[in-house]
Amino acid sequence: MKKIIRKYSTFFKYMIIGIVGTIFNIAIYMLLFQFFPQYYLICNVIAYIISLIIIFILNKIYVFNDKKNNYKYIAKQFIVFSLSRVVSLGIDTYVLYLCVDKLHLGNLLSKIIANAGTTFINYFVGKLLIFKKD
Repeated sequence: MKKIIRKYSTFFKYMIIGIVGTIFNIAIYMLLFQFFPQYYLICNVIAYIISLIIIFILNKIYVFNDKKNNYKYIAKQFIVFSLSRVVSLGIDTYVLYLCVDKLHLGNLLSKIIANAGTTFINYFVGKLLIFKKD
């Protein structure tokens, strides 16, 4: 069991951070939605951007143990990270729209489904492109 945990420790850490990021994302979204329910897609984008910043920092430090702290390097990493997440945001927003407007699943359940849909894509992009070991 310890061997499996060691082998997949990065993925386990990523999942924990993903859960934390998802909680932040959903909490921010639901807070904004309380004030602007007719603009739920805009609320989603704002929540996604805020959680993106939090997730970048946690992934860099905790998940991928990236110790490089050169300002230009971190800026480049963040830009690549953010651009890669634009695709995730598109998928997330489209799934949210489908679930809310077409399937009428309810706002919170729809948001959870939308977030779950992008988890694995984001992990592999982060591991293979953004925080790769040189």
